[in-house]
Amino acid sequence: MTVCKPYMTPSNCGTKQGYHIASFVGNNFRELAERCGKGRSARRLLKGDYKVFNVPKADGGQREIFAPKPLTKVLQHQVLAELIEPELDRAVLGNSVPHGFIKDRSTRTLAEHAAGIARTGRRMTALGIDLKKAFPTISSKRTKGLIRALAPSLNGWQQHVLTRVLTYKGELATGSPTSPAILNLALRKADRRLNQLAKAYGGRAYRYADDIVLLVDTHDENKIAVIQKLIRKIIIDEGFIPHPTKHYLTRLGVDSPAAEIVGLRLKLGSFGTSKATRNRLRGLRFLASLGYGNKYRYLGLRNYVEYNTC
Repeated sequence: MTVCKPYMTPSNCGTKQGYHIASFVGNNFRELAERCGKGRSARRLLKGDYKVFNVPKADGGQREIFAPKPLTKVLQHQVLAELIEPELDRAVLGNSVPHGFIKDRSTRTLAEHAAGIARTGRRMTALGIDLKKAFPTISSKRTKGLIRALAPSLNGWQQHVLTRVLTYKGELATGSPTSPAILNLALRKADRRLNQLAKAYGGRAYRYADDIVLLVDTHDENKIAVIQKLIRKIIIDEGFIPHPTKHYLTRLGVDSPAAEIVGLRLKLGSFGTSKATRNRLRGLRFLASLGYGNKYRYLGLRNYVEYNTC
């Protein structure tokens, strides 16, 4: 096994899978302190070295973000590359449900899949629901179990250190580069069950991060009510919380000619950017022209709209 020298980051150690992390973390606190350069840095790493700040949400509230400090972020990226991404690549192979934070998938690929299902001549209903506090729902205990499953060769100390690095105050940190991938792995079983439910009614299930969408081939109110109850039951069974207010139901061609899913407007057989997103883009562009607001938010949203309407 390659041994890291003091003051080196995990990415500078070894080349074989599992060696970077194990070598950097060591077998006890003294070895970890040597890799970090001093004991103070090692203690901060174990405590949770994050910068905490708030960003505005679309509904007017505030979202708390935990941004990892440099050393913590380096180790998180190493865990992502060595342990999580290889398993995630295997998990999504042949699985069309997740589209968020996965290579070669996006809101556009989700909409393309959904538009193919919602073709003309079918009585499609779009059922959407959000997960409440999806990242904080994944506890340190659950994260440690995932690490143990992904890297059984790591000893107890190493699993403990990685758990502390990937979580903050006992929960998965919102803002960590590893959190979206861990969420995708934690939702594997839920994705499979939701897709089986949607297929039973002639449709498919899709998910972008914590946004879940089921397209089903029915307008029957009784059937839709049963499906909604089953969706909530599956989410709760898998250890997550369905959001009490963020949910919708749209009968395509009846209630509306289109349904908005993950910021895109899905019609029968086609999709495009929603009117709300376009209006928001115009507002940000106007503020940016006057020198107000954040021009990078405008540029990011403009690129999103161009990508999803090209």
